[in-house]
Amino acid sequence: MVLWEGSKFCGSLPVIEFESVNDKNCINLIRSANFDVIVVFGTRRLGGLYFGCPKQPFQSAWGNPEMYRGLDSHLWAIYHGDLNNLVTTLHYVDSGLDTGDIVVQNNITITQDLRLHEIRAKNTEICVQLTRLAVAECQNDLTPPSRKQQKIGRYYSAMPSCLKEVCLEKFDNREIHSS
Repeated sequence: MVLWEGSKFCGSLPVIEFESVNDKNCINLIRSANFDVIVVFGTRRLGGLYFGCPKQPFQSAWGNPEMYRGLDSHLWAIYHGDLNNLVTTLHYVDSGLDTGDIVVQNNITITQDLRLHEIRAKNTEICVQLTRLAVAECQNDLTPPSRKQQKIGRYYSAMPSCLKEVCLEKFDNREIHSS
């Protein structure tokens, strides 16, 4: 079953739509259903009512929350010239913003022909791979191992358009060295 915020189509899976993931009816359904796994991807901050649900949700984050939390994390890493932190992270949701224990991380492979607008697609592909790994462990009645974040990165809001242009120029002019 898929619970979806807003109006989306999800193939042949049964879909229940809510205006917000923080809608009380959505939270009540999650609390009463016996979901094996809850995964959050590309949504707003979960309200406090989620904490205490039978399963702790996973969140696929668009970057390394130990460096860049919040919105446009990949763009902020590029803005700061920090290509090493172009990663995708699967972490547990807690009451903070992107502060939950990290389950797994994977680097986004940066090649010379990769364009800035393609990073989002690469990130989504990795999110699906990481989520499949975590779900496989849950299906075997295992709790995926995790680790505390070594530090809590700076919180960033949405990047202004004028800075996105700076990121585009920085990313297009990068030098990629193969190791």
